[in-house]
Amino acid sequence: MKSVQRCLLVICVCLFSSSSWSKTLKMAAIAPEGTTWMDGLNTIAREIKEKTNKKVKLKIIGGGVAGDEPDVLRKVRIGQLHGGFFTGKTLGD
Repeated sequence: MKSVQRCLLVICVCLFSSSSWSKTLKMAAIAPEGTTWMDGLNTIAREIKEKTNKKVKLKIIGGGVAGDEPDVLRKVRIGQLHGGFFTGKTLGD
């Protein structure tokens, strides 16, 4: 999980910290609130917000609220979401 955190943080800092605008990225996960996965994703969101001086924010929609993984993937493709956190099967699809 630490390598995922670092990777997302570096990408967001590089892409957005030098710009004069701010961006909220909407991402979805099927992991329920209170789980290790969601706690880790919320930590990532806080770190990105802090490291980019609040220019980049991650809004993580957890607990399957945005649908199951195929639903989230479809919503990413049509632009309703910016991304998602997927299992290996969905990544393969």
